[in-house]
Formats: sequence, C-alpha cells, structure tokens
Amino acid sequence: MTGQLADPLSRFAHEKPGQLALVTGSGEAFSALELDRAAEYFASELVRLGASAGTVVALEGTPGPTWLAALAGCWRLGAIAAPLNHRLPAKENELAAQTMGCDMRWTPSDELFPDTIAASPVNIPVEWSPDRPLIRVCTSGSTGAPRCVELLASQLHSSALASTERLGHQSSDRWLVCLPVNHVGALAAIYRCLHNQVTLELHPGYDGATVARRLDSGEISLVSLVPSMLEDILNTRGEQSFPASLRVILLGGAACGESLLDRCRPASLPVALTWGMTEAASQLATRVPGDLSPLDEGLPPLSCVSVEVDASGRLVVDSPMSRGRLVTTDMGELTPSGRVRILGRSDDLIIRGGENMYPGEIENVLRLHPGVTDAVVLPQADTRLGQVPVALVQAGDIDVESLRDWCREHLAGFKIPARFIAIDEMPRTSAGKVDRQRLKERLNVQ
Repeated sequence: MTGQLADPLSRFAHEKPGQLALVTGSGEAFSALELDRAAEYFASELVRLGASAGTVVALEGTPGPTWLAALAGCWRLGAIAAPLNHRLPAKENELAAQTMGCDMRWTPSDELFPDTIAASPVNIPVEWSPDRPLIRVCTSGSTGAPRCVELLASQLHSSALASTERLGHQSSDRWLVCLPVNHVGALAAIYRCLHNQVTLELHPGYDGATVARRLDSGEISLVSLVPSMLEDILNTRGEQSFPASLRVILLGGAACGESLLDRCRPASLPVALTWGMTEAASQLATRVPGDLSPLDEGLPPLSCVSVEVDASGRLVVDSPMSRGRLVTTDMGELTPSGRVRILGRSDDLIIRGGENMYPGEIENVLRLHPGVTDAVVLPQADTRLGQVPVALVQAGDIDVESLRDWCREHLAGFKIPARFIAIDEMPRTSAGKVDRQRLKERLNVQ
C-alpha cells in the first residue's frame, strides 16, 4: 500500500464532529469531536510521561471512553498500543506486557474531559505511513504459551475495507463490541467503526443478559461474538428473531458447531461466519450475513484474499491484511467454488499407528450429534500406536457407545476416538476460545 493513511478518529472528527462516536455499556455518549479532543489530550499526557513515536505502551484500564481515547492518543503520538485485559490476573498481564516488549505500562486517568480538552481546536486530519505499527497483541495462548503479533496501519485499514465490503455499511450503524480488547477481534471492530465513521458501543466485557437485552433494543446493527457467547445469548432469550435493525452477527474466533447453526436457522438469524487470524488483522474468509448453509460448504475468502493449500495441507493466504503471502498453521481444503474449509491446526496433528488425522474433523462430526453441545479431541500417548485421539464431550446423558456408533457412521475407523470423556463445561480463555491447554492438563492427570 502506497501513500498516506488518515488517522481514522482525526478524520471522523474533522468530517462529522457532532456524530455519535462512542456509547458505553452504561449509556454514556460521546461525539467524534469530544473523543478526538480527548485523544489529543492523552497524546500529550504520554509525552509528559516520556513516551514518543515507537514507544510500546501497555494500555491498562477498563474499556470505556477514557480507554478508547487513550488508545487513539497512542496512535496520535505514533506510539504502539499493547492493550491488556483488565479482567486477567496481574501476573498474566505482566507476562503479556513482557511478551509484547512494552516500554511502559499506562493506566490513563478517568478525568476524561478537563478544561484543556474542551478548549482544544479542531485540527486538520493527521496522516500516517501505511507501514507504521499501530498495535501489538498476544495470541490467545489456548494451545500453549502466547506470542506477540505486531499489526501495521495498512493491515487494519485493508481489513476495514474488506470487511465492510462483505458485511455492508450504513451511516446509521452501531457496532457492539464486548470481546476482550486485548484480542484482534475487538481491536479490528473498533478500528472499523472509527474508519467508517459509525457508532461504537463498547462494553467493559461480556455479560450475556446485558448483550441479549441490547441486541433486542433495536439500536444495534452489528455485533462481534464467539460461538460460546451466541449460544449463551440464545439460552438466555431463546431463538426468536432479533429486530430487523440487527443485520450482522459476526461469529468467529473459535469453531462453530452445526448444532448452533441449527438453532439459528428457524429465525434466519443474520450470522456471518468468519475465519481469520491475529497475524492478518482479523477476517480472511467471511460468509455474507444470513448464510446458514452447512459448515462443510466452507467460507468465501474476502475479495482481496487469495487462498491455496500447500503440499502439507496448510492453508496459504495472500492479502494486504497478511502483508503478502503467509503460510498459516491451519489445515484445510478448498471447495470447487473456492470456499475455505478448516480442518484443524497443523500443530494439532495426531498420528495413530502411522495414520494422520486432525482433531477438527473429528470434533465437527461429534458436534453434529444432536445431543452434543461441544467437543474437543486431544492426543494421548499410547504404547502400541504412539498416539490415539481422546474426545472430551460436553453433552447431556449420552451413552458412550452411541457416540462411538455415530463416529463409525461418519469417520474412518482409525479416526474414532479411543475414549470419550464427559465434561460438564468447556474451560475457556478470556477470548471465549476453548482452553485446550487446561484440557490437556486434565487429560494427563487422569
């Protein structure tokens, strides 16, 4: 990408100063101009604390107006924002800050609008270089130790354009974000709202009853969720239709089961299944809202994304969001129409007596069972075969033999789990993904 990019909040405030830019979970409202003035103030605060362009700032605090203005203030200064999750233990955030190479940790003051902000002039939109780093995030760590990913302005900008093309755009949109702000799903949605000059409704975290109530209010147009959140919302309010104003339920971040789609189909819920990755600033392949076709029909890549499968079965993407060609850790295949099917992660490969299999394929089959809510398949050492798959299943009163029979109908014999373990609830990370590491630890002590 060549040329300069406009700071999205600066441009928003310049072009639509009175437009509602932010609404909090408690109902506080702020215009684009108010938010822009606060960002300018926090940029000056960072300078006072010794930060400059290129400083990596571990951004602490509860998501809200102060936090958002501070994030934009980091970008205004040229600092690299590294958001932390206020709901995680201090030691976890300390490790995350170290992993992201933070130069300083900052909890901005909640005194959001002192007189100096109110008196700030309206500035000409600030320009950025496309290759300027904007954020650092840690991967979820659901399968092991987290690692740092740095995202450039060009990646977030390209992601916003491609996502908007697929999901649609209305000037009256309001996007509800309740995902943890230390993950790319939330940060990409925040950037999109500023870029598209629409209202962001930012919640301090996920609360099923609150989110369900807001989705039923008629004020929300788009929401970003992971499958476990949507399932919880449906359990709270039932499967009846949402108001027509809710036109997108962007669903990603973890595997979606066919049983969840079955719950969405009767009311034609506007679910848009998506596959993406942190390194690519979120989405790579996304269905149009309301496409509730079976999972094995795959997901269409975004218009600027090319996907192929290499000799090892890994998905390879080429797009502005991934900074060109990127060999992913996801195993998959392409349908004749070019849609992407995700089979699992390359590091999850199970080799059973010389036969290769990926847990994702077995998990998808188990999730198709009408009595199974969720399933995870993990490898377990075996003295004769090397490894065998073991299924941990969240379900009601299901006889193990019925699950085995179900697998025999849908899978090759070597892919049938050697054991089925019933669990009451899947452990999850702060991003709502299944915490495979905790399940592995549980499996190892049995």
